[in-house]
Amino acid sequence: MKNKLKKLYFPALALLLLPLLSACSLSFTSSGVKLTGLGDGGVFMSESRGNSWTPASAVPSVNGQARTISSEDIKDIAIDPSDHSTLYLATIGRGVWTTSNVKTAGWNQLAALKDTDARMILVDPQSKCTVYVLSGSQIMKTTDCGRDFFQIYQDDSADLVLTTLAIDNSNHNNLYLGNSRGDILKSIDGGTSWRVIKHLGTSLAVMKIALNPKNNAEIFVAAKDGSVYSFVSNTKTNPANSQEIEQNFAVNNWQDDAAVIKSLKLGAGFRDFTIGGDGQLFLAVDSSLARSKDGGVTWEKLTLLATASQSFINSLAVNPQDSGEIYYVTSNTFCHSDDSGVSWTTKSLPSSRAGSKLLVDYQDPEIIYLGVIKE
Repeated sequence: MKNKLKKLYFPALALLLLPLLSACSLSFTSSGVKLTGLGDGGVFMSESRGNSWTPASAVPSVNGQARTISSEDIKDIAIDPSDHSTLYLATIGRGVWTTSNVKTAGWNQLAALKDTDARMILVDPQSKCTVYVLSGSQIMKTTDCGRDFFQIYQDDSADLVLTTLAIDNSNHNNLYLGNSRGDILKSIDGGTSWRVIKHLGTSLAVMKIALNPKNNAEIFVAAKDGSVYSFVSNTKTNPANSQEIEQNFAVNNWQDDAAVIKSLKLGAGFRDFTIGGDGQLFLAVDSSLARSKDGGVTWEKLTLLATASQSFINSLAVNPQDSGEIYYVTSNTFCHSDDSGVSWTTKSLPSSRAGSKLLVDYQDPEIIYLGVIKE
């Protein structure tokens, strides 16, 4: 009887999904439903640490007509630090989407940025209606939950791209910005004004800036060639006190991990960088992973499965509550280790598109979000 019910379940599920997925076809894998075709983009959600996935791309219906964002290409997924149910998506050519609950409310497009190529989204940890969006060579900011956006930074240099943005959780007026020219910039007034505090070199684009969650004064920078740097920055900034201006922008205890990382022979192309809740560092270069447990002083190369190690890593994530749970995604495979990288399990992606972004829910790490993109 159980087998008969199981056989009936999949066709029934397909029929339920057809109104939402009229531009794609369905197949079934050990990971759950796999979508193929024009409508297999957008976002997928797992409530089982990646063991199975379901489409999470619904948009509120209009006049009873079901709609989705399943044709969108996802560049970034951001979660509200004060409300884990609120999510934001950065998409290629279709701006920013948000939801208060991906399962019950669906996605809504922020009209002010509807035709934007959005690269990255950052939500203020102390003011949930303040959101930053990187797009090309500009930063857009909203302070009213996305109803209106205004430009707070623009670089007029030809071909320059703003690549990464980070915020100081202990003082949300402190922002750190990286660009493709190799500059690290800092703002101490919520983005109103900026100063270049370090230049890596024109050939070393800044790809990721991340703050140590245990000590936001410790800043980590990952460059295009896979090298990692760190420094200590002042968090107790005061824009109104001109006597402290140099201290506000000082770069202290600069540490260059490039030589150590190069000795691991990871590759030559940055893919992703993240920091666990306990301060462990994780770096993806080409198809390799490395970890540091001591703030970048020493690094170790993690052993990956041979089949998975043949593909470039597109996104990397770590359980914020347990750095022993590591996830990464390639163009067609989701990989997971729950024993600090000693062993790995792999599953096919629930889409024919490439995995582009992984995000683990900081409050409920059973939940993982996956964004996909056409290559």
